[in-house]
Amino acid sequence: MKKTKPRLQAQPPLEFVYRGTAVAAGGFLTKLNGKPQETNPNTPTTHGESCLPLVGGVSRSAVDPKLPFPEFIRYGVCETFVWGRRVRDATVTTLTASVSKVSLRTGPSPEDNVPDVKAISFEADRFAIEVEARHPQEGQPSFVLKKAEAVGMGLIVTRKTGENIRTPIELEWNKAVISMTTMTHLEKAFLTKRTFFDQHVSLWRGRSAPVFGKSTLPKTAHGFFAGSFVKSIRLGDQVVKGNVLTTKGFGTITFGLMLADEVSRRLSIARIKMGSDPGADLGFSGVETNGIWREN
Repeated sequence: MKKTKPRLQAQPPLEFVYRGTAVAAGGFLTKLNGKPQETNPNTPTTHGESCLPLVGGVSRSAVDPKLPFPEFIRYGVCETFVWGRRVRDATVTTLTASVSKVSLRTGPSPEDNVPDVKAISFEADRFAIEVEARHPQEGQPSFVLKKAEAVGMGLIVTRKTGENIRTPIELEWNKAVISMTTMTHLEKAFLTKRTFFDQHVSLWRGRSAPVFGKSTLPKTAHGFFAGSFVKSIRLGDQVVKGNVLTTKGFGTITFGLMLADEVSRRLSIARIKMGSDPGADLGFSGVETNGIWREN
């Protein structure tokens, strides 16, 4: 009787391919004294980074950077943390990013037409974010924004007389958007909940004007929803609807950015474009996560 060889290969188990990144702060000058500025590959512009390998695990970073232009861009301790692990039949990825003592300064350009202003500065005591992503083996993943902080913010106008005028900035978080942890929840609310639709339709316009009950959630050409988890901005006594604050002589601050699809999220507390001189591009407290289940 012919002997049969034992089968050594078993059915490959499902494995999860992790992806998780967190960045505390980053930025660089784009213009100085009227001249365009290029980034130098030997000078890092990003500080506090954590990133997972495809097997998950723990990544942690804490730095107190020395910046090349402290008279225009300053921030203190940058901390990040990413932890990817298996929890029963799902995976959980926790991501955090924080930065302290942010201070940005620029001067108005002649075209800003504010002749009595010498400089405008933005400051924040702390930016911080924490997100937890859960990927089940079946169904859509969920993404929970567990913490969002933008503390001690203000705009400081320095007049040519030497007088400093500080105006505080406060954010109203969009609790309705934050509570929707999957893409299905967000799309269903936009399509079927009239109050939610009316509150957001002017902020999330697509290529054509959305119609309640008929239009799906507006998305980019690449299939992503680009929105915000900030509802409004209070600048002193003024309330600005939405998440974008533009100040003549300083530039534009975009708060609470969110890029989302069915399987991933990218969230950031602030993106800042200093549009005068010096000019700069900066981002603070951002995280990104996705991942897939696959047979090994």
